[in-house]
This record gives sequence, C-alpha cells and structure tokens, in this order.
Amino acid sequence: MTVDQWHASPSRQADATTDSATGEVRLPVALFQFESLQGTVDLVLTRLEAVKLYLLLARVLSGSGFVAPGRLA
Repeated sequence: MTVDQWHASPSRQADATTDSATGEVRLPVALFQFESLQGTVDLVLTRLEAVKLYLLLARVLSGSGFVAPGRLA
C-alpha cells in the first residue's frame, strides 16, 4: 500500500470547532484508502495555521495563484 492510495475528506458527521482559550481549530476528517473508509481523525491547527490554509485554498480555488505539487505555500 502506498501513500498515494489514501485521501482525506472533511467529515460529514461533525463540524469544525474552535477553542476560544487556545485558538486551536479542529476539523474532523474521514480517511479513505481508495473509496473505503478507514477511520476518522481531527486535523488540529493553530489559529495561524488555519488562516494560512484558508488563504492558500482561497488563492488556489480562485485561480489567481499556482501552488507547485507537494507544496502548501
């Protein structure tokens, strides 16, 4: 089994949450191997990491920025 056979999707069973004390953001994700659900886990980000990810996704989805494969910034 190789890593490229795995993917993650936002979980439909739960919403993202934030911790007002720490600023931590938790996004529940479902982990799949091909199309078979393998489990769920929370993607835990600092507030700054969450903002950076949000801005990156907005740039990529708007078509105004190019991100090289395998890079997040």
